[in-house]
Amino acid sequence: MQIGLIEYMNQNGITFYSEKVGLDYLDFKFGFKLEGFYGIMPKKVRDAVHCLLVLWNYQAYGTVAFVTRGRVKPFECPSQFQKEYDEFLSFCKKKKYTE
Repeated sequence: MQIGLIEYMNQNGITFYSEKVGLDYLDFKFGFKLEGFYGIMPKKVRDAVHCLLVLWNYQAYGTVAFVTRGRVKPFECPSQFQKEYDEFLSFCKKKKYTE
């Protein structure tokens, strides 16, 4: 028997939805560990992720935002270059190249 998010939360004594609850639910229901909101996923998982993202955005920001997920992992600066990267971002902000 497959259970939905509400039943999952009730069975586990969870009273407040969070991103972690959504990720744990995906693992419980599909056996799928989400590494990030990008990449190619099975259709059932993709549909569930979309619904959970809408719910999380509404809870976090009070709006319904339809998010398009990318197929490529977002940029993560390697730790050995973090200082230089932060300085570069600071420079760009001072020059008003970015917000």
